[in-house]
Amino acid sequence: EDFVVLCTGELNQNKDQATLIRAAAEAKEKVSNLKILLAGNGPLEQELKTLVSSLGMENDICFLGYRTDLEKVVPSVDAVVSCSHREGMPLNIIEAMLCGKPVVAAANRGTRELIRDQENGLLFDAGDISALTKHIITLRDPLVRTGMGKHGIERAKAFTVDSVKQELLPLLQSIIET
Repeated sequence: EDFVVLCTGELNQNKDQATLIRAAAEAKEKVSNLKILLAGNGPLEQELKTLVSSLGMENDICFLGYRTDLEKVVPSVDAVVSCSHREGMPLNIIEAMLCGKPVVAAANRGTRELIRDQENGLLFDAGDISALTKHIITLRDPLVRTGMGKHGIERAKAFTVDSVKQELLPLLQSIIET
């Protein structure tokens, strides 16, 4: 019955899990069954746990620690969030999309490459707690999640190993033949 959101990554300034924690506290008023899973460890772990406590969110935000089995976790959540200020090609987002999960992400170079705002996910400016709160509230609607998830699968297929091989093999063969 819970609405579960996953955020993965090292607990550091760039990944900015503090923005998600604050947004979750605000969204909790409208999404009473909201649960946040934070997978990762890092230098800000204790600071983030203190923030969770100060907001009274200890029963709603769970620190999973460093995980090597996220392929088992992602299929069981409702949405994935990334608050990173900088990303290259975020594999966690591709994996979420391949699992049919809608993604809410801070708009940066890597996430803009993957996410078509309002189609297969939702983008917000890094650090914008209010916008992230609104997006979390939007995704409580299962029809919205399902629609974005389906579009996400299609978008992410372009980034699979098979797709990249199909694109690169002819190029490599032409180089070898010359």
